[in-house]
Amino acid sequence: MADPVADCSLCGGTGMRITRDPQGDRVATVCSCRMARQALRRLERANIPRRHEHATLANYESIITGAGESMLHAHFKANKFVEDYPHNTDGRGLMFVGLAGRGKTHLAVGVLRALIEEKGCQGLFADYGDLLKQIQSTYNSRAETSEHELMRPVLEAEVLVLDDLGSTKPTAWVWDTVAHVLNGRYNHKRTTIITTNFANRPPATGGKEDTLGDRIGERMRSRLVEMCVCLEVQGEDFRQTAGAARFAWSEAEWFPGSS
Repeated sequence: MADPVADCSLCGGTGMRITRDPQGDRVATVCSCRMARQALRRLERANIPRRHEHATLANYESIITGAGESMLHAHFKANKFVEDYPHNTDGRGLMFVGLAGRGKTHLAVGVLRALIEEKGCQGLFADYGDLLKQIQSTYNSRAETSEHELMRPVLEAEVLVLDDLGSTKPTAWVWDTVAHVLNGRYNHKRTTIITTNFANRPPATGGKEDTLGDRIGERMRSRLVEMCVCLEVQGEDFRQTAGAARFAWSEAEWFPGSS
């Protein structure tokens, strides 16, 4: 990735520009390229997966086919959240809820990127299932990283994206770990952005499908009501429609006249 400072024609790679103040005196100011480099470093530290590294709020609608009203509403609210952060959000985050393939992670990463680039935030992306596995790996006597060292950035990140909440089969240990993360961030009013495939409802009583209450416990689901604004994201599965389009394109390329 190109270095915005080294390639800058405005400051010649120094990161500083000589300008004049209102009195006409020459003064040194930080060049915009240095701010771009700082934003780039924050993005690199955010641990955004390669699959989602190009996800932005600006290109969300372009990857969604047959976008429903709830998708457009969630997109609008995500943009408004970035605009209002931090003074009008008061530590509350967002929770995108809906079936797989509706662009929830795209929206969450889009918000994270915008906050890093536009508001100078320190952010972190964490996949829920991977995080739990990494924590478990620290219990190995040969582990090089302790649980405390692993959890510290998750607990202290100014903005945390916790992706696919509830994806791991619940156990007492899972519930305790989720409670540790969410309570720690709640108590310090740190912004958490969540995606989940499970309906934001209490535990089902004999229902066919699990709810978020089933997967993380009702106490923590209730806590999320205080921590996050819940946004439903419903509509067509864009992964299937996009995949079908890619298959049709490749078939036409390799087998001309087959359509």
